[in-house]
Amino acid sequence: MSDILYSKQHATTDELAGLIATCDFSSEALMLLERLPARVLDKPGEREQLLLFEHFNLKANFREYTSGRVFCEESELRWEKQGELFSVVYLGSAANSATLQRHELQDRTKVVEQLDSISKPNYYALFGERLEQEELQYIKKGAQPGEYFAEARIPRLLRYPVEQGQQPYVRLKVLEYFDKMGQVVFYRFQGLEPYGRRHESI
Repeated sequence: MSDILYSKQHATTDELAGLIATCDFSSEALMLLERLPARVLDKPGEREQLLLFEHFNLKANFREYTSGRVFCEESELRWEKQGELFSVVYLGSAANSATLQRHELQDRTKVVEQLDSISKPNYYALFGERLEQEELQYIKKGAQPGEYFAEARIPRLLRYPVEQGQQPYVRLKVLEYFDKMGQVVFYRFQGLEPYGRRHESI
């Protein structure tokens, strides 16, 4: 098993920003950022900003979010705010090992090496069906077709960073790491994939 595992329990905001900026992610990398509000949000625009799911962009203000992850096929960096500091975990390709050591993350790769296996990727269907252009123009003016999805039980549009196409659904590709008992010990996101045919049962 060639993947590495590094972590840091008490990273400052500046340390986290520096790590994100210097890790080497592929051009296909995505970012999923989440903000927990400190007050009741009564404006739709504010609620939409609680979750940011886009292609990886170093210009994003990572400091504003309480948790997040950057991921691609080869690796994932994720973090969560705990008080004023962040818990950070990197899992994946050894290509970033020098960067992780420079940022003083602890090498925990032995834990991964003791696991029994890595599964073939699992796929998890995400909520929503892709909106067609005719539908979208009545719901959200100026929105680009392809990335917006709707789900009746969720009172807002969902946005996934996938290419425009005919496939109406999106699924998340996840790599899972098992122990000798067959239990999932670690997992990391690898990407998004459109799939399915319109109106088919999922």
